[in-house]
Amino acid sequence: MPSEDKVKEVAELEQVLSQAPVIIATGYRGLKVADLFQLRKQLRAQGVRYRIVKNTLTKLAAERAGKQALASLLQGPTALALGAADPVAATKAIQDFIRTTKLPLEVYGGLIDSRAYSSADLEKLTTLPPREVLIAQLLGSIQGPISGLMGVLSAPVQNLLWLLQARVEQLGGTSD
Repeated sequence: MPSEDKVKEVAELEQVLSQAPVIIATGYRGLKVADLFQLRKQLRAQGVRYRIVKNTLTKLAAERAGKQALASLLQGPTALALGAADPVAATKAIQDFIRTTKLPLEVYGGLIDSRAYSSADLEKLTTLPPREVLIAQLLGSIQGPISGLMGVLSAPVQNLLWLLQARVEQLGGTSD
């Protein structure tokens, strides 16, 4: 018979997991309390919560939340980075922490909108430019051909206008 505290913890984890669009599983062995505090502070700035969890309770909560793929990422002492609408920001914050502190924080993998990603896949995400830059690049690539087409279509009209203006000047009229 599970204790009342464990039942409450599973219910709370279930709610958190079902609402989190991004879940990144990490190991935290070798990190001191001060290091965890610094990591939590950096992640909080990105809208991400960092929570140390019990694997057995997390597996139950993940199953109930419909995120069964999370169970395969739970190995050894695990902490979860939860939240953030922008998955790139969360993964970059973790990778920046690892790079700057050179601490042995291991990324096991993650879930983005219930789709599992390996540690290598998450690391590739960090090489992407920010969301705003990607949107601008997409809009630029859409706008480029349209403005080119506009130029091609307006060229005959522009040429006709220049031809008429030249003829008016040739006949001695004003170009106004």
